[in-house]
Amino acid sequence: MRRLAAGSGYPRPDPVLLRMCRSMRWRWLPVALLTATLSSACALSSSGGGGSEPGLSAEESAALRSLRALVADGSHLRAAEMADSLYAAWQFERRLSAGANQALWLGAVSFEAAGETDVAASRLEVLIVRASGSLQELGIQRLAHIRVRSGREMAALELMLEHPGTLNEESLRLMRTAAGSVTLVQLETLAARSAGRPGALLGAELAKALALAGRGDSAAAVARSVLEEDAWSADRQLARQVLAGEYREAARLRVGLVIPRTGRFAAAGQLVEEGARVALLEYARTAGALPVDLVIRDDSSGVADVGALVRGLEKEAVVAVVGPMRSDAFAAAARGRRDSKLLLISPTATDIQEPEKNAFTLWERQRRHGDVARDLARFLGGDAGLRRLAVLYPLGPLGQSSYRSFAEAAQEVGAQIVASSAYRPDTTTFRGPIDRIAAAAPEAIFVDAEAGPTVLQLTPQIPYYGVEGTIIAGSALWGEPDVLRRLEGTLGNAWIVGTYVDRTAEASPWATFEDLYEMHYRKSLRGNMLPALGYDAMRVVLTAIARSGTGDPARVSRAARELEIAGATGLFRLDPGSSTVARRTLIRALRDGALYLLDVASLLTWRDVEAEEAARRAKAEKEGG
Repeated sequence: MRRLAAGSGYPRPDPVLLRMCRSMRWRWLPVALLTATLSSACALSSSGGGGSEPGLSAEESAALRSLRALVADGSHLRAAEMADSLYAAWQFERRLSAGANQALWLGAVSFEAAGETDVAASRLEVLIVRASGSLQELGIQRLAHIRVRSGREMAALELMLEHPGTLNEESLRLMRTAAGSVTLVQLETLAARSAGRPGALLGAELAKALALAGRGDSAAAVARSVLEEDAWSADRQLARQVLAGEYREAARLRVGLVIPRTGRFAAAGQLVEEGARVALLEYARTAGALPVDLVIRDDSSGVADVGALVRGLEKEAVVAVVGPMRSDAFAAAARGRRDSKLLLISPTATDIQEPEKNAFTLWERQRRHGDVARDLARFLGGDAGLRRLAVLYPLGPLGQSSYRSFAEAAQEVGAQIVASSAYRPDTTTFRGPIDRIAAAAPEAIFVDAEAGPTVLQLTPQIPYYGVEGTIIAGSALWGEPDVLRRLEGTLGNAWIVGTYVDRTAEASPWATFEDLYEMHYRKSLRGNMLPALGYDAMRVVLTAIARSGTGDPARVSRAARELEIAGATGLFRLDPGSSTVARRTLIRALRDGALYLLDVASLLTWRDVEAEEAARRAKAEKEGG
């Protein structure tokens, strides 16, 4: 669905998007909120009878009544499509301006009810500019709700401050909720430019945030200024609580770490703890304005007690929690929190059962494989301009997922999948799948794998079974240090690798972490990812604490969602929609058992030279025959 461009006509709904929406469930929208919104949509400016509405002909009034009926009946996608059509027809006629605004409003609430909140927001943004009076107020209130629900609290606060005349009791409650999530710096900025009762609300929240950040004198000064204003009773009460010391920050902040210290996974837990402690040492040396202590809890390599451990940490007022490590324990911890604002970062959980608010894992397996596959397809079909691509992937759900990611991205950039073949990872020969790929004569082949031993078995068989003069793109396992050391001399084609971390580079975040780790523990890291994942998980929390300037869990979570971390395990950001992280893929050339920066022109020149050589050999064989 395209957003409305300034001065342009209103777009008709995309049929593909509409089909997608029809398959979506929208039960996530709170029932009371949905009922109130749709009731407002249907009741607002309704004609009360069968006659024409002011400014509209009988036919035009009938169209609006039909649209309201669709909304009331819950036919949200049909209503959204009709609303867009009416707005497109009426938007430039002054006589029909009120009807066009009604269509915008009804379309917005219909898209929201169908779960398409981004589309609904774009409609409301236009409505707020066009409309006035009660319809504009409703548009502002709905847009503010959407922004808060989608994690854009700062934008919601700015919207409400731009239109103070629209604030009612519900809006002020929403403003207080949003103000409790933005960072201290953002709150100071908003409070400085606000006035009147919204200013008192923000001032009271600012006083609380300053107190939690250990800035008692500033907090008291702001709280006293709130009491001097004509403030709402809730704001005055909060200001009095700040002056009474109820929000005094402890001398040091606490971060929880839930890991196995006993049981079968204790050794892995120790490695994660080592990495987390390196991050704490670095924080204290470079950015530790707010001192942080680590509170460690042992989950005994199990799941049963994890919820209780996290709730116990909440009672100890931790700012955030790193861990647990295992997928099932991580899911139990996310569900076991009393407060979903508490940030939970698992270094190593490989599977997500269901996304949870403010809960993330750095190592979800399907996302890692899928992102690399997608970015390799975009490189091969986009940057390199190759049009005939093939995929060789392992049997199983992970291989299927990587194949789909690659194929979808290839289609987006105009490339064609001319062949795809699945192989059994537990076999010793891959001739059949490789033959099927070779028969299609692709310009490049994406090869995925789930384990290092498979890489070492599979790689030399590709040229052995006749794939020559072809660009081969391997997934991240081809960049593993242990794999690279054993691949030298077995390639036979132009190989590139898509990976999230280059552990062979001399100057990189990985190399920096490796130096810090080995200096502190006086032992070799040996390319182990577990300490690096512990380090990166703790860095997310500590960077968010520094960015938010407070120990308030809600503000720390908010700051974490806005970060991009140049971590030891790659450049990544948190993805709230999936409880995973999005990592940037590095495309590297694989040569002589090492990774190098890739020069696209050289790669394509190699391909052209190889093609000419293959043609020469074919001609010579034909003449010799």
